[in-house]
Amino acid sequence: MLTLLIHLGYVAYDAAEKEGYIPNLEVAEAFRTAVKETDWKAVNQALARSDDLLRATIRKDSDAVAAALEDIHLC
Repeated sequence: MLTLLIHLGYVAYDAAEKEGYIPNLEVAEAFRTAVKETDWKAVNQALARSDDLLRATIRKDSDAVAAALEDIHLC
């Protein structure tokens, strides 16, 4: 997701500092508003699913990867 946001120009990446930032004031304000109104439980669940999928991929656990992708697809 972060790579997509960088490619679309919503997020910039400073290679020297190794950090991302929002280069546009309007986008930064929209992001602040979205963060304030976000249900963090859903965000945390999505991040946890992403972590599980990454770990299963690294372990080469094809059954766990397939199950995770099926779960994500149904959301």
